[in-house]
Amino acid sequence: ATASAQFYKPGDKLPASVITETFDVAFPADVANVSLAQYDFTRNAGAKKYVTVVATFYSGCTPGREDYPTFTKYVSQLHSMTTNNFLPGNVAFVASLKNGVNAGVAEAWARINGSDVSVSGSNAGFPLLVDDRHRALVYKLFDAGMHPAYAVLDHCMRYAALLPAIATQNATNGLVQVVSDLLKNTTQACPDDTALPPAPELRPRRATVTFTPGPAPAAAPPSACVPAFGKAREVAKLSTGSSTAFAQPRTLAFHPASKNLWVGNNDTDSITILQGVFNSSTAGASASGLTHRFDRAPFHYMDQMAALAFGSNNMMATCQESVNTYAGMKAANNFMGPTLYSTVVKEGTPATGGWPKNIKGIYITAEGKNCDPDAGFESTGGNSSAAAANASAAPPTCFMTHADMLHASPLCMGMAHDPEAVTPYNNVFWVFDGLNSTLIRYDFEQPHGPASLDHSLANVRRYPEVKLTRVPGVPGHIIVDPETRTVFIVDTGAGRIVAVHADSGRYVDEARNDLGGNFTLWSSPAPSFEYTLFGCSQHKTFATGIDKPSGIALHGNTLLVGEHGTGKIIAFHKTTGARLGEFNTGAKKLFGLTVEPTTGVVWFVDGADASSVSYIKRTETCAAGSVPNGPAMTYPATPSSEGSREYCKAEALGVLSTHRNHTLHVGDNNATNNSMTPLGPGYGLTPSCMACDAGCDNDMLLMSGYYCHKCLPDNCRQGIFATSAGTCSNIIGKGYKCECDAGAFGDHCQHRVVTDNGAGAGGNVVTTPSTPMSTPSDTMTATSASSSAARPWVAAWAMSFAVIAVAAAVL
Repeated sequence: ATASAQFYKPGDKLPASVITETFDVAFPADVANVSLAQYDFTRNAGAKKYVTVVATFYSGCTPGREDYPTFTKYVSQLHSMTTNNFLPGNVAFVASLKNGVNAGVAEAWARINGSDVSVSGSNAGFPLLVDDRHRALVYKLFDAGMHPAYAVLDHCMRYAALLPAIATQNATNGLVQVVSDLLKNTTQACPDDTALPPAPELRPRRATVTFTPGPAPAAAPPSACVPAFGKAREVAKLSTGSSTAFAQPRTLAFHPASKNLWVGNNDTDSITILQGVFNSSTAGASASGLTHRFDRAPFHYMDQMAALAFGSNNMMATCQESVNTYAGMKAANNFMGPTLYSTVVKEGTPATGGWPKNIKGIYITAEGKNCDPDAGFESTGGNSSAAAANASAAPPTCFMTHADMLHASPLCMGMAHDPEAVTPYNNVFWVFDGLNSTLIRYDFEQPHGPASLDHSLANVRRYPEVKLTRVPGVPGHIIVDPETRTVFIVDTGAGRIVAVHADSGRYVDEARNDLGGNFTLWSSPAPSFEYTLFGCSQHKTFATGIDKPSGIALHGNTLLVGEHGTGKIIAFHKTTGARLGEFNTGAKKLFGLTVEPTTGVVWFVDGADASSVSYIKRTETCAAGSVPNGPAMTYPATPSSEGSREYCKAEALGVLSTHRNHTLHVGDNNATNNSMTPLGPGYGLTPSCMACDAGCDNDMLLMSGYYCHKCLPDNCRQGIFATSAGTCSNIIGKGYKCECDAGAFGDHCQHRVVTDNGAGAGGNVVTTPSTPMSTPSDTMTATSASSSAARPWVAAWAMSFAVIAVAAAVL
């Protein structure tokens, strides 16, 4: 295939951040790292002029292995021609090796049959094999999905050429010819930055946050002051004025741009967003507006939400305690994992941030038209008359469109964004995998964006040594400390907190079953989709004796943990684990915690409270420095092993995995492979789907463009809204629309027009829903999924709808 570039393209002069970035070298063993600055004559010690070749390979990819021996022959040839003065200048060769790399694998790659092995005696150690586990090198110069390929940089650090696989090169664009021609030009002067400015930086490596160790804090006396609690405090409730604003809320977070409070609901597969003032240090908090946000297929993408977390560039991910039953209408198939969303409309590209203007927007109506997400906010405080009065003119429901989804963790119990500094896209999230009782690190890398199903660019790592225990219905939340690089995981079933060093661990094996691993591949068969096991991570039990811990948050040097069993929040020192104090919130079902970033106020959700969120109002604060930094985080010298598997043993010469094509999707019980093709409108008309039998795959229905089908939950009839009374009609490739029953109106037929037989003017009234529809649990039967009698909350919520008179002209 033709090679293509990504962040920088042929003709660009590389910016300084790319030239000076350092990359870990996996082979030869005596080279620790490499930087392009070593081959930049304006930066290296001897002012030596180089032509530099950067190659990209995937360790499980056959075309790359076929290219590599010839590539090493070219390396030896060009190195000999320069060292023997047949050509001026110098040459350097660096290769990005990805998808399962450690010292043993890198050496096995270097010794592929027929290769000139890179040792210092024969070719100056070239090519240097970079362990590009974070894809930090490949994205700069290549489309990461295209491989093998070769980027050639001239002595001025200009991106001179991009070449395809060696087998497809010809005499004029062959690697040896291109490099030879550039070497002949190394005697020429380079244009300065005025004549040829460097290309603008795209996603440079981010600054790291450091932790300065200090003395261990003294044992906390009863009078110790925990800054999160203050010297004196009380629980304050922020009421929405609606008794059904939330539906078993289990997670919450402040939006990094709007500062609104986002609350994830388990029962409605939705997010409640509160507008207001949350960062006043004196007046407390107040809410001025409320809305509910859905995906158009909430029964899959947000099903039984356990956690939400904001990442960089206003991205947000949700994770679901679900095994993917489509509200009880299908048998569980475990095709489930975290869903990624853009939350702020921005025009751009995946490299610059945002999405092209000509693709479907990130906020869309049921019919697939762009919409304003801020137009649907209702006032809080119990006054919904304005919304009801304008029901006929209300904007259509504005849905979120997922930007990506990865499928390796059904029954997700917790999730947190990692503010690490090394990946290009900064889309790393840590997840508590409740099905497999362990920890997963997801890197969405470059999201596929709206209207795409391409999951080929992603990196999923399992940490089998880190054992976790799920308690059904009680999330085990996660938080990442950027200063100490600690991932704190709530192990609910074991009553403890686990600490893992985020940057520890190494590749030990494949997880992909097509490459010999033990886990079914859900998302993509492409070599660029990495799904691996990482072992030898630094981890330990950080705190024990906690009654069903659930929520977790960081407040300065304090780690806060919510006890679901008691409603208490316990404060620990974040590096020593010393218990500093506790506070009883009075919550009946204490779930998620979060800290408002400006004031440091601690917020929490009570799953039993459908009308308000709560916070700790400090009436008297602690003195500055009341909880010192303390010593650095420490871990056991020898991490634990898994059974007889010792992950920290010295790596033997690796055996390279062999990539094989296989199907994308997985059948029931994670046991069989079902092809996702052919996708398209015809799939919903197959005999199995017309009968809704076991042969019809609901995931494939969604991916074929269906939002309405007899096998899917019905958004138009008691679906998104409790009072929806309509017939769903597909707009394949765009969305759906609802045809309303008599007396119903609205984009989801959620409003009613009825005759007022009371003491009023005898006109007509409109009923307007104030809450979304509650969805059943994954254990509910297919019959009850469409039966209002089996769902008493339909009537309960309908009773809460506002009713006001409107003129007949409205009709």
